[in-house]
Amino acid sequence: MALLEELGPVFVFALTAGVSAFVTLGARRSHRDGTRPFGSALRVGLLGAGLLYLAATLARSLATGGSAEDVPGLLFVALVAFLVLAVLPLAVGRRLLRRATGVDSDTALRFAADGWAVTMLAVFGLYLAYWLLAQGLYYPGHGRICYIDQCTGVTVASAVTILAGSLVAVLGPGLAGLRLRAAAEE
Repeated sequence: MALLEELGPVFVFALTAGVSAFVTLGARRSHRDGTRPFGSALRVGLLGAGLLYLAATLARSLATGGSAEDVPGLLFVALVAFLVLAVLPLAVGRRLLRRATGVDSDTALRFAADGWAVTMLAVFGLYLAYWLLAQGLYYPGHGRICYIDQCTGVTVASAVTILAGSLVAVLGPGLAGLRLRAAAEE
């Protein structure tokens, strides 16, 4: 069980950078073959990745000592995480690219998806930095978030990491997509 806990960064990498890269590359390949528009290919990839994401989250939880009673909560958390790490960033990125460049929806989605793959590496980097600091250099458990004499189990460091990761995940694909589009035009 300790081995599975140590594999946390590998698991997070697979669910952030791994999923985004494979879904984006698969959608690009399917679109390049001319079998379907990019948006349709991306939706199919996201559906498959979403199901895999939910299954992997449940499997990891049960393998590390979770119980079947935790399944509904885990499914909800996994669904929210997938929406924040995949669906919302692509939607925001496409909208940002459409407004900033005036390109059609499918082209904007292609550049947002490319930016999504790059951005998820940054989100993983934030998680890895937090994980390394929490494991080795210091333990951030002393700075708990408290309100009216009640302290939560969430540390200030983990809350800041989650907030920063969420902002990078949601805004990053559009901003990276804009940069990638500018580079493609040069």
